[in-house]
Amino acid sequence: MARLLSVALLGLWLACTVVHADVNVICLMQHCADESFKCGTDATCATAVTCMSGCGTDQKCVIKCVDSYGNDVFSRFTSCAISKHKCITLEKADPAFTCSKPEKTVKSFNMSKLEGNWYKLGGTNPIFDCYDCQHHHYGKTELVDGLKSSSLKIDYLANSQAGDVLHKVCQRTVTQPDPKQPGVLMHNYETAGLALNDEYRILHVDEKGSFALMYYCGDTTVYGYEGLNLFSREPTLSEFSLNMAKQVMELYGYDSANFCTARTTGCPF
Repeated sequence: MARLLSVALLGLWLACTVVHADVNVICLMQHCADESFKCGTDATCATAVTCMSGCGTDQKCVIKCVDSYGNDVFSRFTSCAISKHKCITLEKADPAFTCSKPEKTVKSFNMSKLEGNWYKLGGTNPIFDCYDCQHHHYGKTELVDGLKSSSLKIDYLANSQAGDVLHKVCQRTVTQPDPKQPGVLMHNYETAGLALNDEYRILHVDEKGSFALMYYCGDTTVYGYEGLNLFSREPTLSEFSLNMAKQVMELYGYDSANFCTARTTGCPF
């Protein structure tokens, strides 16, 4: 009884404090009682919820809260309450947002060319693309249910609100869903308890396979997002390759001056 009361109080508190959200307290008590109780009694998870309740529709604020306080307890709570049982439904921050997907992608692409290490040198989305030490490792390409698929592990560093530097890890599954569009890949993963499916479009890979430009588009159910990323096989690119990448960006209508750069050297992994 004490546990259910705690869950009810947490649900009522969420309903009163989280703006742009509809909280079903009965649903939390029926389907996510354990996850809600553990979040409410876990200092870090409770702080994450408190932090996010003050963000409104500020996407950068929400990401900062998750970077700072998101833990396994928080992920299990949001997975149950938001993704699985819809006890908490979130309002779209910008219902009119649509991704501006480039129509032209590479004409041919073998996913095995991604295998191994890549470094994200930066991108056009300052919220997602500017973390330091973004190291991507693609596993071996295999056929899964008739589709080419590989694992992807992303390591990166995030700065918390307290000024700490935190090592973050994201595990993804990458598939090539349509052989007729080899340059279109799907990234399936979970972050902060939310199941996400991002579409990546490979716009350019240089002849030596040393760098690649990829556009991405995704949706968290609250926020839509998109961006263009520059990846390199090495932590740095030569001036020649960097200038070539900038020229390709401009061909697709992107201003290289708005491209944020991420630190890729002196990393702990």
